Amino acid sequence: MHVLIVRNPKSGRGRQGLEPFKKELIRFGAKVTVRELKPKERLSHALGDAKDFDRIVIAGGDGTVSNAAYALRNTGIPIMVYPAGTANLLASNLKMPSNPEDLARTAILGQIIDIDIAELELRKPVHPHDIPEKIGFVLNAGAGLDAEIVAKAKPLKPKLKDLSYLVAALRCWKHPSSTFTLEIDGQTIQETAVGILIVNFGKLHFDLPLVKSSEPQDGQLEVIIIKPSKHLVQTAIKAILSRKGVESPDVQETLVVRFGKRIKVISDPPVALQRDGELSEYTTPFEAIILPKAVRFVVP
Repeated sequence: MHVLIVRNPKSGRGRQGLEPFKKELIRFGAKVTVRELKPKERLSHALGDAKDFDRIVIAGGDGTVSNAAYALRNTGIPIMVYPAGTANLLASNLKMPSNPEDLARTAILGQIIDIDIAELELRKPVHPHDIPEKIGFVLNAGAGLDAEIVAKAKPLKPKLKDLSYLVAALRCWKHPSSTFTLEIDGQTIQETAVGILIVNFGKLHFDLPLVKSSEPQDGQLEVIIIKPSKHLVQTAIKAILSRKGVESPDVQETLVVRFGKRIKVISDPPVALQRDGELSEYTTPFEAIILPKAVRFVVP
């Protein structure tokens, strides 16, 4: 078996554990190639010959894995997540081990599953001759409040790690409202909201449910409309910690859940956008489209 490891040097854990992981792969009889992303190098460039490998291991955070998954969509090439970022939410959802030996065993002997991802079609830039950019997300994409939480969490990650998003959320209780127009599978609705969150994987850290009904193999996305409320953040956190998620009756007036395969989001005024924990240079409007079982992951 030939394994390609692509490492993002900017990820939170750096080289930690990677050498023991490589040695363990070799002990299993694998041939191993390691590539480190260079500054400004596109991940798709490092994966240009991915079809020549039996396994692609992505050592990085959620954003790096998301980019790799989108680059390898519909190829059938198995990807394994090596949790080298700060948050590693996808690794948590996939129940990936954390130590190098178990990760190597998973890479060689793990089962292969097909997972949905989503494609974002982003707003055209100011220059009219530029075409819209298309990127993917695996976990979630959010506009408005969710993007502000991601922005405020970024400087907290080195010290607070998994707790950075919780602390950031508590600091965002004054986020302004916008008028959102949503087109979900052809149906249009308009809401005054502080944000929109589109979900593929429904669990947060510590195995806490965000959307209990979310299943990344069901061919649809969950759309959470976050309505303004004085106690929004506290109510949402309480519902999540109680393991009821946003479908809890206690939060249905504040967090409205819809389901769809193609979701178009427009807001007045335009608001910031994040996907898989990374802020985008684009804002609303955008469109999210489910790509059913488009990516193959290796899991324990």
